[in-house]
Amino acid sequence: MDSACSLSQIRKQLLFLELHRKHTHSKLLKEIVYMITESDTPINFYKVKAHIGVIGNEFADAIAEHAALHNYGHDEAFPPPSPDGNPFAHLYWLAEKNNETTHTTIKFNLAPLQNNKDKLKAHLSKHHRLGDANTNSGYHNYWKRLLTSVNLTTSNSFWSNTRINVLQKRNVMKFRTGTLYTQKMAHPYGRATNSSCLLCHQPDSQIRMLSGCQHASI
Repeated sequence: MDSACSLSQIRKQLLFLELHRKHTHSKLLKEIVYMITESDTPINFYKVKAHIGVIGNEFADAIAEHAALHNYGHDEAFPPPSPDGNPFAHLYWLAEKNNETTHTTIKFNLAPLQNNKDKLKAHLSKHHRLGDANTNSGYHNYWKRLLTSVNLTTSNSFWSNTRINVLQKRNVMKFRTGTLYTQKMAHPYGRATNSSCLLCHQPDSQIRMLSGCQHASI
């Protein structure tokens, strides 16, 4: 459930019934508590973040939205559970592979990603190094085009070159990823009065830094 308030009200209805005698939703809370107490199986409530892809919560949101717009068919609008009782059998969900190794065998299990924001980001960062990447940027598109022709050994040889210090290596990676500090980058964050070079007053950028400032003193 993504509503901490609702969880608190249900808890209060269970533990302090007398406090809800004049509650606006007293009838609804009584029905919820009745279903909890009469259930043959234990019911556990967990607080989750809203609108980030948690399976059960997204399913509940869909039912709630349907109920708000229609006076009928809140249950019939969704496919019934599979024969094994799985209510999400009709859904395709992203999963990660987990290995269970014993003395004789290796067993692979697929575990659904419970959170389409944090868990998916962590999974992509671990396996594809794209957790926070903007794949629509020019840098990413240039990188994809270069992959077909670049010599990876030569391109990354500076990492093992002892004549290049750590600071220089870091600047190369900043240039490659578009994070090299320039006036253009500093201006949106209020660290510069404008995005122009302080010397030549031309628009500042990484390309301009690479080609060289045209000021007479340089």
